[in-house]
Amino acid sequence: MGGARGAAAWGRGRGGGEAAAPGRSDAVAASENGPSETLEDWCPAHGREYLLEEWDEPVRGAHEVTRASAEKVWWKCGKEECGHRWRAQVGSRTKTRGTGCPACAGRVPTATHNFEVYCQETGREELLGEWADRGRRPRTSRRRRT
Repeated sequence: MGGARGAAAWGRGRGGGEAAAPGRSDAVAASENGPSETLEDWCPAHGREYLLEEWDEPVRGAHEVTRASAEKVWWKCGKEECGHRWRAQVGSRTKTRGTGCPACAGRVPTATHNFEVYCQETGREELLGEWADRGRRPRTSRRRRT
């Protein structure tokens, strides 16, 4: 592996083979040398400021990742009544049809949206008796305590 092909691919990824300047992040170097730009710069330019408000990553800032990064970071739902925290790739949030809060979309159980509440609201409590998951009750929430 590697060889001339690997070297050529590496060179294209750095904008002609130039290494990032000492003390500068790869994201900043990429924004100057190619079409990638930092999330912090990209969001206001594309009317997606809410992504910066939902950024909840304690280790890195939005100025340290590119808008198409595959890195998973923490986000926090901007809806006051939700406040759900989840991890998602930066690039999955910046696509044209980017992902949003999984709790608001009904993809994770919460205290108000779960199997037990569904059974009670629809009058189908007998389904709770048929729950067959190793003797455990259905999850009512997957929120992590932070």
